[in-house]
Amino acid sequence: MKEHIEVAAVEFAPDPRDGAVANARRMGETVERLAAERRTDLVVFPELADSAYPPRSFDADFATRLRRESHPVPGAVTDVLRRAARATGATIVAGVSERAGADLHNSAVVISGAGELVGTQRKVHLWTQERHYYRGGDRFDVFDTDIGRLGVSICYDSRFPESSRVQAIAGAEILVCLFALVADPEFSGERLLVHRAATRALENSAYYIACNRRGTEDAGEFFGGSVVAAPNGETSVGAGLVRSRLDRARLLRAREYADPRRDRRPEVYTSLVTAGHRL
Repeated sequence: MKEHIEVAAVEFAPDPRDGAVANARRMGETVERLAAERRTDLVVFPELADSAYPPRSFDADFATRLRRESHPVPGAVTDVLRRAARATGATIVAGVSERAGADLHNSAVVISGAGELVGTQRKVHLWTQERHYYRGGDRFDVFDTDIGRLGVSICYDSRFPESSRVQAIAGAEILVCLFALVADPEFSGERLLVHRAATRALENSAYYIACNRRGTEDAGEFFGGSVVAAPNGETSVGAGLVRSRLDRARLLRAREYADPRRDRRPEVYTSLVTAGHRL
């Protein structure tokens, strides 16, 4: 990764009434504003930042609107984000509702600072109501960008440590997870994000960016609480916007101490890949 990377995690609140392209324009304007304020190398937006999040119970009208407002990748939404990246030089990671033929995917797109679509990560582990609308992905990729190697996952994926571990082993230096977490009286969401980010960063000796959306929709109230965690588990937390600097030297120091690629013992973990268990 680059020697220093200036990150902005934006707790974006899409307006479902505006449509995906209009929300993408708002994201693009946000990227340009952040870059005008100060150097910004990586801008992260939350899960499904171009659309509404699915309601808790199946809604046929919502399904119709979602299909209408979901765009292919590449397509109209990524075209808007590519222009913003090209204008600012900032790499962008954003959650989108992707239409791929007859299927919809809860996806994240990675766009380089040159405005090129680097790749798409589809959410693998679908949350309860998402299964009514989306098809799950089937792999975790690592994306080579001009700022470093990124591993991207989406919300519920983070409950499965294998998701980040597969990416770290494949060389990811920065792990990015996009969230749409709603307030729940059973747990403190803010603490959950801090603990999740710190744990995933520490166990993989990598940076971890957890970006959650804000706003109120049929699904509930999204509370933000985004976090950037360093490879030693230290965290930066914010509300609305989290800015943080990622330093390559800090990553290298952490990996001198503990490196999952160097020190893990896969021959001891065979039960993870026996019948009935998939890594």
